[in-house]
Amino acid sequence: MKNTNIILFTFITLYFYNSAYAINPIISAYNDTVYSLADPGHVPAGTATMQSDTYFFYNLETLDLDITLTEWIADGSGGEYIAPYSPTTFKYKNVTLKDIATNPSINYFYWEADYILESLRKQAKEYFSEKLKENYVFTTSAKTRNIFYSNINQIDNRFQEPYHSNLTLWATESYNWFKQNSYSDFTSSAFGLHIGMDKHIKNNLLLGFSYSFSDGETTYKNNLTQDDSIHNIHLYSMYNFNNVYLSLLFNYGFSQYKNIDNFSASNFGTVINMGYKTPQNIIAETGLRYLNLLPVSYNDSIGNEISFDSNHFLTWTTGLKHTINLTPISIKMKFNILYDILYDNDEITIYYNAHDIFANASFKSWDPFGIETGLSAQTTFNNGISLSIEYSLSARQNFHSHTGLIKIDYKF
Repeated sequence: MKNTNIILFTFITLYFYNSAYAINPIISAYNDTVYSLADPGHVPAGTATMQSDTYFFYNLETLDLDITLTEWIADGSGGEYIAPYSPTTFKYKNVTLKDIATNPSINYFYWEADYILESLRKQAKEYFSEKLKENYVFTTSAKTRNIFYSNINQIDNRFQEPYHSNLTLWATESYNWFKQNSYSDFTSSAFGLHIGMDKHIKNNLLLGFSYSFSDGETTYKNNLTQDDSIHNIHLYSMYNFNNVYLSLLFNYGFSQYKNIDNFSASNFGTVINMGYKTPQNIIAETGLRYLNLLPVSYNDSIGNEISFDSNHFLTWTTGLKHTINLTPISIKMKFNILYDILYDNDEITIYYNAHDIFANASFKSWDPFGIETGLSAQTTFNNGISLSIEYSLSARQNFHSHTGLIKIDYKF
């Protein structure tokens, strides 16, 4: 063996297709070690006797590792010659990093394989960690929180209803559209159905139960789409102390995502609010919202192990509500300020099985400050049925959500 030297470098190659191009990042490693394989005077003609100038080309988009090298071939008379060489003629194609480490036909002459593999993995991890900030599973956090807040607002309307001694059934049909402009840019839309029932126990205690279902689609800037279905169940209550009230809500949610990746996620949350009602139908309210996205782990369509950690969100809210009675219509308005007291970073890890590469990324997808505002019109008929139409807006930096809904109540 002679002249050991390993050079590691990264470059970008451009591939052109019909006047458009895609950029594929390539990590390259060069090993100029000369490996003696056989004595040319003791092997048949055509036998490889030496190898040198080994190049490793690792495509980070396709995870293909191609290897090219220079070979010396025995000429059958004790001499040797250099085999015809082209940098695009690969000795090995579509090799994995595990192949180099475990396959004797590849590994036996690479004395520095461990060093090469370590360097390739390090560079690959840095690249993938940046790419993960655009990964699709980050929508799980935004989607879950958005639906959670939407459901809270629909139930919150029940707390403003006047006392009624009998059971009330209610249902809403909604359409939500929201957009996020940071990291993994996407737009999302969903149709939802929310049904519930509640009853006043005596004059000052309201108890209720509801279920919501949302069926939606998320579209990314590369025009890929991911479908989702989200289920939530809620228990809620309100207790009145004359003009002061305390409300409480518990939520459990389950969601399924498919198309790009197929996986499931679940969450639970709670909301506590305290408010003061004035004779002028103005309500001042403050409270806390807590949501926990449980950890998720799954294998994607090509076998990579993907996981993201449990996320905790604790949000303080404060705002005003006002009702204007214009018989037979009542107009309700609200405005809330939101601030995230506790906000875990969204974190995701991917393990590329065939290549022994771990990559991870962490970032905040929402700004801690936000606002909510809503406007609804409601009318009540003599048969105990109430009908309302509502629009609400939720906004933060690089994020805005719009919801329109139609709601019907029936009092027995």
